[in-house]
Amino acid sequence: MDTISASSLYNMIISRRSDFIIIDSRKDIESYERNKIQSSVYFADDALKSYCARNKGKNKTIILYGEEDVHTFDTTSLNIPPNFIVKKLNSTFSDLESTNIGKLICTASSEQHFVRTSSNTIYPSEIIPDFLYLGSSDHSRNTEVLQQLGITHVLNLTCNDVQDSYTDSFVRKHIQITDLPSTEIIHHFSQAIDFIESCKSSGGKILIHCMMGISRSASFTIAYLMKSHGTMNLKQAYDYVKERRTMINPNPGFERQLRTYELQLYPHLAQSSLQEATRTKLSFFEKNGPPFQNKEKN
Repeated sequence: MDTISASSLYNMIISRRSDFIIIDSRKDIESYERNKIQSSVYFADDALKSYCARNKGKNKTIILYGEEDVHTFDTTSLNIPPNFIVKKLNSTFSDLESTNIGKLICTASSEQHFVRTSSNTIYPSEIIPDFLYLGSSDHSRNTEVLQQLGITHVLNLTCNDVQDSYTDSFVRKHIQITDLPSTEIIHHFSQAIDFIESCKSSGGKILIHCMMGISRSASFTIAYLMKSHGTMNLKQAYDYVKERRTMINPNPGFERQLRTYELQLYPHLAQSSLQEATRTKLSFFEKNGPPFQNKEKN
């Protein structure tokens, strides 16, 4: 059975995806009723069987969590369709509920306001576990959420300075970028990456944002991944971010400059890796594992 990290589950929940179901496998239903991951269902309920029957023939994911029993949880009686993927959370629920992510996604947390809006969520997407978040200007103004996530630094890539409600609590940097294909961004990558690295060296966490968290901030995040990881090409960095924030879409001019930047970082390449006709799943990570895996439990 494959595993999934708490940060990956967090990203799935806030993305409002409909291709998965979360199952609480604890044997004590009272524990489930007292505290659980939001939107999860209890394994003994008919909800899972109904979900499996309703989605037979579709590609869906079942995510299991609980205590130690989740590792040996018997799914044979659930009649799970063969095309479903079953994953288990890589930490016990007891370990999860005391973490920052647990406080955001568990129902009994004192922070019970995991609110979704029609177009976005109040939480940014976690790109590098416990370090780098990608989001919108709305996220940058929500000091309560930033404090919950432990964010210390904010990189603002909007064309106008957002009048954030915070002033002294966060280390901020503003690089004015207009979201147009003609805007030159490549010469700004170095100062942005230096700022991100200064946050990392101080043990902080950073939010990178533009207006919507789609084009400008996504482009700079992709550039940072290529530069900081050392062996990650543009396609791998793009797919890595896309998997964690599905809405990203750098404009054509930004994508062109990312190709140029990739060839500067990897001069041995004959052409950009993003020239391929289709963007497939992360074969790089399937072989090597995620490049920013947190050694500590999420």
